[in-house]
Amino acid sequence: MTFDEMVEEVYTHTNRRSWVAETRQALISAARHYHAVENWGNDRVENTYAIPVPAYTIDVAKDTAWPNLRVFEWIRKWDPTGVDPFTGLMSGAAGNFFENKDAGVLVNGYGQEIANVYYELGSNVRFISNTSVANIKFSYLAWPTLYPYSSFNSWFMTKMPELLIVNAALRIAILATDAAKVRTYTALDAQNYVDALAAFATLKAK
Repeated sequence: MTFDEMVEEVYTHTNRRSWVAETRQALISAARHYHAVENWGNDRVENTYAIPVPAYTIDVAKDTAWPNLRVFEWIRKWDPTGVDPFTGLMSGAAGNFFENKDAGVLVNGYGQEIANVYYELGSNVRFISNTSVANIKFSYLAWPTLYPYSSFNSWFMTKMPELLIVNAALRIAILATDAAKVRTYTALDAQNYVDALAAFATLKAK
């Protein structure tokens, strides 16, 4: 189903075809809501990133390494030329994990700087390592592209469009202060969420 087809479905539910901008925004808000409430496996991205200048302390731009970042699951050191201990092949070897830390808690009880950690610093992520880092491997949960609506690409649109359609209809009913429809679509929305949980396995981020 396309975005425009979902808009037509929402019109069928709301009978408010003149609410063009409101309906589009309701669908976008529905998608943002449902991508945020669970850590869906379909939102997971795993990849590697080569540090342009290897170092012990590194700042990496979020938009460069992690497009549409919502939340990290894990980040670790990575040697792309290392030997895989399970296969014996020179297909890459994983190193230590980086631990997510608050920027204000970067020393241990002895006043020493903690190594192998990362923290978010505005539009960057800063890594502090006990070895020079040239490559990292990671897993994160990504937002879908929602704007402009012509580029809308939520996987719900193809796998479970009714989740977004009903939630958008509920939002329109709230805007229209239609109490009866709000009650009806609140119940439908809740059931669709239960169905989505049953259909798509979820894993919580670390």
